[in-house]
Amino acid sequence: MIGKEALEKIKQLKDIGYSSAYISRELGLSYPTVRKYLQTASIEIHAVAVQKRISPLVAPFENRILEYLKSGICSSRKIERLLKIEGYGGSYPLLNAYIKYKKEQQVAKKTASYFRVETSPGEQAQADWGHFGKIEASVKFIRNNFFQGEKFGKTFFSLEDLNAKLLLWLNEYANSRKHPAQATTVSALWREERKTLSSTIDFDISLVAPQIRHVSQISMVNYKRASYWVPQQYIRHKIEVREVARNGQIFLEFYDKGEKIYEYIMAAAGSWILPDNPGIIKLKNKRSEIEERVKNHPAYRTKVAVRNLGYYSRLVDQ
Repeated sequence: MIGKEALEKIKQLKDIGYSSAYISRELGLSYPTVRKYLQTASIEIHAVAVQKRISPLVAPFENRILEYLKSGICSSRKIERLLKIEGYGGSYPLLNAYIKYKKEQQVAKKTASYFRVETSPGEQAQADWGHFGKIEASVKFIRNNFFQGEKFGKTFFSLEDLNAKLLLWLNEYANSRKHPAQATTVSALWREERKTLSSTIDFDISLVAPQIRHVSQISMVNYKRASYWVPQQYIRHKIEVREVARNGQIFLEFYDKGEKIYEYIMAAAGSWILPDNPGIIKLKNKRSEIEERVKNHPAYRTKVAVRNLGYYSRLVDQ
């Protein structure tokens, strides 16, 4: 008896067009063994086809099922919901078995056999990026059970129309279904979970990784095409800019060596923000005029104590 992988290799080589004699030599198997397993596979395929006779409950909807599959709707759950609107009274397992059989037929026509590839440790890595984590599973659930078959101009005509359909689907199907492990509905679980959740309004949430920026000669820092003033002692320094959400607003925090030196509400692109005057300066194509206005801001007017020169003469005499 040969293993499953060897059987898949036999099927693959046969699908490509190789003879049984070539396959026996290539895989190191006897010719009768190859012939036997090829014949067995043929018999199994025929047996499956015989067993998949359509149920009398599904038969009236066979054409509609094929239409849904051709239109891109492959989720058995979504097809079941659509057929129930049209009068389908059979069970989900019965319908799912038939849809699964039809999908397998379509795949068999389009694809050849594949067999497992083994490599030495460290030689190769494989990952299925479509099945990572619960978030991806939720996205896949919505994609397969709602978005399949939805086409602009045919099943919806605007974003508002699509959102309304999605909300109806959420309320009537997604949130009312029973959770597979909790024996209660998703909406009931959500109501219970909400009682234990805390508001994020009192927390700072970092939106992006901290960014490093240079302070210009006129003490301004550029971030996302807006300029912000920081104290003059940081001119020509490299400082860290953190973008955080707080109380429903986005703030920019400026740090030097881990110490916060200033903060602003994030401004629109093209803005110049100055201290103690949150007014926005917008002068298109007049950078020199902007810089002159910045330099004339009170923040740049440093008062220096002036002494009479006689004071220094007295110091020399002493």
